[in-house]
Amino acid sequence: MKKFRSFTFVFLLITLAFVLFACTVPESGTSPEPDGSAPPATDDGSIASSMPPAGPTASSMPPTEAKYYNMLTGEPILLPDAEALAAQNRRPTAVMVNNIQGSLPQSGITAADVIFEADVEGCTRLLAVFQDISAVKKIGSVRSARHYYIELADSLDAVYIHAGWSPRAMSILNKRTDYINGLKGSGADGAFYRDPDRYNKGWKTEYTLFLDGGKLWTYLTTKTQIRSTAAADYKAPWSFVADGTPAGGKDAKTVTTKSKYKTGTFEYDDATKTYLASQYNKPWVDEAAGNKQLAFTNLIVIKTKVGMLTGADGGSGRLDINTTQGGSGYFFCGGKSIEIKWSRASQTSPFVFTTTDGKVISLGVGKTYIGIIPENGTVEYK
Repeated sequence: MKKFRSFTFVFLLITLAFVLFACTVPESGTSPEPDGSAPPATDDGSIASSMPPAGPTASSMPPTEAKYYNMLTGEPILLPDAEALAAQNRRPTAVMVNNIQGSLPQSGITAADVIFEADVEGCTRLLAVFQDISAVKKIGSVRSARHYYIELADSLDAVYIHAGWSPRAMSILNKRTDYINGLKGSGADGAFYRDPDRYNKGWKTEYTLFLDGGKLWTYLTTKTQIRSTAAADYKAPWSFVADGTPAGGKDAKTVTTKSKYKTGTFEYDDATKTYLASQYNKPWVDEAAGNKQLAFTNLIVIKTKVGMLTGADGGSGRLDINTTQGGSGYFFCGGKSIEIKWSRASQTSPFVFTTTDGKVISLGVGKTYIGIIPENGTVEYK
């Protein structure tokens, strides 16, 4: 009996020693925290877990809820926080794009977040605005500057991109540094190029110049002094809601706009809740996107004073389009329309769109088309 008790006592001592030893040795691949230490704080002051993440690293995982948004569309930026914040604060880029019929089809414009369209000499021209141009491989054809398009780019704090200029535009831009002229210098280190297929087939020279968005952004951020982030006081130009259909709006499944030089048509597509664009009696497409038709969540058409330039700034039918006087217009979203008023505080301020009784409208989340037509232009819808 004594022999059994002795054996039991020895066994208990051995077991106790083993447990104590195991509790003092860290697990493989980890190290014990010093007594009294706390997990590290993150940049926003919250406490980070001291445990390593399982699977992909935290920096490669998109957030479960978006904190950051595309300022031009209201769409969430589903990237890790640091990348999303950088994307949100990126300065937009605005590119002058040819729209005369002989230059079509265009490339890269379905990737634009906002498209302005206004008359130039004998046709219309586009200002395609990108929150992030770096992923757009081919944009164009790129055309020359006009002074009122500079004002449109300024309304969104965008870097202005063009190829050539009118006398008035040249006099404005030569006093500035935040623009890139594709016909000046090195062509932005090859960001601008002549499309070889068009060039070899004898297209007009002004229809052959295109732009590589990735090369342009690299050039802009590494070879120039142009500011590439949004101004410190910059705010999203408009507010966005999931459904921007205007309350009390009239049916507007087909919209037709007529400026001095072009008639455009937009057909509402219930499946995508967007307006599909057509011009020159055919779908308005993007060749680089596989001939995808342009589609917009929001259509805004505003009327303004359009005159002719004279003197050294004039010639060749060059226009003077007022972008600040304010006036009337129309807002289309969700297959409905309301009449609106528009205004701008200055040539560098964003456009403000309100109902006729002065309430600021909210746009639907998505891409926006802004057509600028003369006061005697027409807008029809049904």
